[in-house]
Amino acid sequence: MSHHLAFSLAGLTGLGGAMGFIKKGSKASLFGGLLTSAAFASSGYLIQQNMDYGFESALAASALLTASSIGRVRASALPKMLTALGLTSGAYYAYKIKQFQDGF
Repeated sequence: MSHHLAFSLAGLTGLGGAMGFIKKGSKASLFGGLLTSAAFASSGYLIQQNMDYGFESALAASALLTASSIGRVRASALPKMLTALGLTSGAYYAYKIKQFQDGF
């Protein structure tokens, strides 16, 4: 079930990066969105296949999303939403890692 969140975040971040490029011509948005999308997609695959480091890589992708948007949080609503999404998904994946370590 956790892989669905990672794949959904991959789609959202990839789409967001593409929209930033289309609307404003921002190559940084395109590159960042596609990089974050690839990170979430690969972690989703690892989680789905029950492979090692799936949750950890999803946590790292969440940290990447948060770090890339937190500096622009005052600019508009979109960076605020991206920061909230990164923090929320990071908290979720940190919880899943804790569950795994505790044997649940």
